[in-house]
Amino acid sequence: MGIVIANGTLASLAPRMVRRANILIEGDLVAGIFDEIPPGEHEVFDVDGALVMPGKVCAHTHLY
Repeated sequence: MGIVIANGTLASLAPRMVRRANILIEGDLVAGIFDEIPPGEHEVFDVDGALVMPGKVCAHTHLY
């Protein structure tokens, strides 16, 4: 069983992207990034409208 961070706005610098996504976490790893919530039994956290960024990132980043 994994955790899904659902309906967040994903901001990444490598690769550079800003998009709405659902992130599946299994154990300590990101198992996948999906447009829809992946099938299966997962604990789902709806973060609608929140910005989701990878850890250890300087939050003062210009995304342009």
